[in-house]
Amino acid sequence: MNHLLILCVLAVLPVMESQTITSMGACTTKTNDLRVNCHYKKQGSAAINYEWSLRADKAQVKVIASTINPDQVDSTFKNRAKVNQTEAQVQLTLTGFGTADDGKYACRLRSVQEPHNDNNKTISVVKAVVCCTVPTVGLELHYLEKSLRVRLCQFVITILVGSI
Repeated sequence: MNHLLILCVLAVLPVMESQTITSMGACTTKTNDLRVNCHYKKQGSAAINYEWSLRADKAQVKVIASTINPDQVDSTFKNRAKVNQTEAQVQLTLTGFGTADDGKYACRLRSVQEPHNDNNKTISVVKAVVCCTVPTVGLELHYLEKSLRVRLCQFVITILVGSI
């Protein structure tokens, strides 16, 4: 009888909901849009909220798009930012990317059921980085297989950032 009671109690305990950011990447498009990808793994079935922010200098952080704090989105991004979220990725697209948008982009994720369990990662982005096309090779990345496109994009970012 005691064993049955213990099993019943364990069956009602909630499963820990969490998310882990596995990688981030960034590139610009031919139309001068910035795409920043935040890939994650989640445990559990709860929805994931996100917040994209930009730290252009040490003192100021601007919220670009958010389901965590939607009322704190900076007005300069309201008509420029679009977010596409899937089960494994949150993608930010920022139109009209310019040097004023250089800085550290942060992806913050939070499970709806675990509001005090955030996961954050940042990536530095500079206007000089153009990686959705490779002009020296004339290669269009849109036609490459997705995993190769991501690796080539990250490789070009590394080369360009290293030469700045």
